[in-house]
Parts: sequence; C-alpha cells; structure tokens
Amino acid sequence: MTEDNLRAGLHEALLTERLSAALSHLDLTRVDPDFSNLDVGSASDRVSRHLARVIVSAIESGDGEERVGKAIELAEAIVRTLVDAGVDEDVLNDIPLDPPRILRAIRERNPDGSVKPIEAPLTPLLDTTVLTNAQGEPKVGHELRAETASADAIDVVMAFIRWSGVRPLVEAIRRH
Repeated sequence: MTEDNLRAGLHEALLTERLSAALSHLDLTRVDPDFSNLDVGSASDRVSRHLARVIVSAIESGDGEERVGKAIELAEAIVRTLVDAGVDEDVLNDIPLDPPRILRAIRERNPDGSVKPIEAPLTPLLDTTVLTNAQGEPKVGHELRAETASADAIDVVMAFIRWSGVRPLVEAIRRH
C-alpha cells in the first residue's frame, strides 16, 4: 500500500515499513489512522494474504517465460526459509518440481482401458468468478455442470433462480 492508496475509509492492511512510511506523510490534522493489534485467530490469514500480494508483485516483475522460472525459484527459496525458521522439514516436499507442471485432472479408465473424459469448466478452478451469462462470457449452467462431476461438495449462491435455469442442472446434481 502506498500514499496513493491512503484515502479516508476502511482499510485492512498489515502494517509494514512501506505502509508506515506512507502514513507518516498524511496530514494528521485532516485524518486519524486507526490501528488494532493482529489477533491470533486471523494472523495466518492476514499475513499469508499480505505475503501473497508481495510474491505476486515479485513474480510479475519478470518478463514472459522468465516469470515461470522466477516463480519456481521464489517458491523454493520461501519453502527453504520456512525450514530455516523452524517449520518441519516435511514442507520441503512442497517445492514445485522442475519443469513446473500443473495437475489438471485424474481421469478414470473404462474397462477397455480408454480414458473417461471429464468436461472442464471454462473458468479456472482456483478463480473466484461472478458468472452473469453476459454475451461472450461463460454460461452459468455450463460452468456448474462441468464442475459438478468432480466436485467434493457443491455450494451455490444464486440470485434470480428460475426453473428453466435449475432444470438443466438437476441430473448433474443427482449424479453427484
């Protein structure tokens, strides 16, 4: 967070050297920064979110294919630093392998040995996405049906439910 981001309003930012320096430039006759201590219950969430932003920024500073190598190097360095800080050495098993690859699916085999297809959604599984059925965007029904087959659990928050929107999902939900 920089001086440019420091407007009056609510914030939830971990106090860092950079933020402290930016806050020192505020006109305290016009604003009053309000702080609280980092509590035990939210420490892992708050600090990991902060570090995620720092890591994303560091990785994105590279160009093109350089980003992949830089990302893997940073991951290894962070994991090794955690071990140096006293975290169980088992965490070393979480260093990405080289070359870096992503597990996309584990597909079952049919009795004849062929692989059963799995329909994949158009949006990545790790992304939180608001689906609006806008033209040119992935359709809500398709994305839900595609994810249902391999879902561990199904939680849906949906506005404006109509039978015409639910009917195509009924069979996929039953199979689940």
